Amino acid sequence: MVDFTTPNLCGASEAFNKVISEFASIKDTLKNQLEGEIDTLKSELESALNVIETDIRGLISELPEVPDISLISEIQNFLALPAGSQASLNALTSLRSQFGEGLAALGQDLDSIISTASSAFSGGIDLCGGTIPNFVIGPDGLKEKPQDSGMPDKDPAPELVSALLTNAVNIGESMRELAVNSSNGVVEVTTNLLPTDMDSQSGNVSITVIQKYNEKDAVIISNLQKKNIAASPAIAKALNASASAVNLPPVNSLKNPDEIQKTLKEYQRRLSVASNNFKQATGLLESMSRKLINTFPFNILSGGAEILVNNQRKSFDLRVTGLPTIPNWGENDSIYTSNQMNYVGNDNRVLKQTNSLWRQFYSFAKQADKEIKDAFEANRPEIEGNAQEMKKRLDKILQKIIDLEKGSERGVKILGETTRQTEETYAVPAPPRLRSA
Repeated sequence: MVDFTTPNLCGASEAFNKVISEFASIKDTLKNQLEGEIDTLKSELESALNVIETDIRGLISELPEVPDISLISEIQNFLALPAGSQASLNALTSLRSQFGEGLAALGQDLDSIISTASSAFSGGIDLCGGTIPNFVIGPDGLKEKPQDSGMPDKDPAPELVSALLTNAVNIGESMRELAVNSSNGVVEVTTNLLPTDMDSQSGNVSITVIQKYNEKDAVIISNLQKKNIAASPAIAKALNASASAVNLPPVNSLKNPDEIQKTLKEYQRRLSVASNNFKQATGLLESMSRKLINTFPFNILSGGAEILVNNQRKSFDLRVTGLPTIPNWGENDSIYTSNQMNYVGNDNRVLKQTNSLWRQFYSFAKQADKEIKDAFEANRPEIEGNAQEMKKRLDKILQKIIDLEKGSERGVKILGETTRQTEETYAVPAPPRLRSA
């Protein structure tokens, strides 16, 4: 609010303060005459408004009745007309009549200015940006004015401030899984992919060539799986997300950055890592199992020298040692054994084992995930005593997370050994044509 009451205020405008005082007076008049006669009020307001009009006119210079004639505007109008047309010739004559002599007197050449403007105009360059001088004809004759500043047609964009605070080592580690997958894929494809010639006229590829490419493609996939690369894009994405969560610094929540929430977010991360590790092991075993029911070349193993064939007379005894025990799950033995593992129809013991491990792990994982989400909802730092109650819940959830991490480790070892023995038991020599390729 303008201060029009303090005398001799630095920076104040006496004329402007007078206008503000008149508005204040009108406001008071309206308040005092709320119940008065309308004709009386009208008369008083008309008088006051006339005074304000006079005062405002004294503050603002009146615009000239005839606007300045702009050289830039006239040239743009001329250049927009069809070259050689009568309208174009008339416009050129008008330009020379209005600006020719005046520009010459100021040491400027109109034809040269028009030539420069024409080149810029045809190239899409704005003539208002200083390409040609801003001459105008006003009441006081021809003169050059500073270049007019344009009016913005949208809000200014805010300056983007860099917020990259994570160091390069953390970023590199977070992308490690993705980089390893990419690098290994390039090596395998470069090493194993066949060169081929194609009929440039028809673009046809022979059945023989397609068969050879299928063989090499199967070899590439098997080699990558042998190196423990994710068996599917979904698993690769999940593993990379886990690597990012592990290696990137945690980000504090803007909504509720208290320690309890940070702890819950860490529990979510650990649950995700454990689940993704289990998914990867399951996916690799499933990929090996599919080879057993596939035909050549989609049953090729790494190296290309062997294929998998489901000989239903074969089986293997599984024994895995050094497993973590999980008393809360009823897993008190560090050794896992299962005899006569096979892939025989409804008695597929490998499938039954995988499903059993899957159901056990994800039943506990689902419980832990729900408890974490419920804890987020129950976290109310503003309520007295809530912190103590949340501490008890966190302790219970932590034990479930520890059990899940052990369960993931246990499942990964069992599934990994099953995958290894499946390959060892059911492998037979590949067709000679592939081994000699």
